[in-house]
Amino acid sequence: MKIIFNDKPAEVGCTALLDVLSELGIIKNAEEIYGMAVSLNDSIISKNDYQNCKLQENDRLDVFYMMAGGSCER
Repeated sequence: MKIIFNDKPAEVGCTALLDVLSELGIIKNAEEIYGMAVSLNDSIISKNDYQNCKLQENDRLDVFYMMAGGSCER
């Protein structure tokens, strides 16, 4: 499935958000979601919804990390 990840085209083999984050090398397990924010099609996803969130073809996924003095897109 084709998505846009942090402004770049990406190909992923799954649809579940946590699986996509793992496949992209962003997380190794669900505990690593803290300290980051995820935007899907320009809407921030609540961490409570990560488990049930499904991506679709051409979705836009952005991941941000919180850091002192601001945030950093990865």
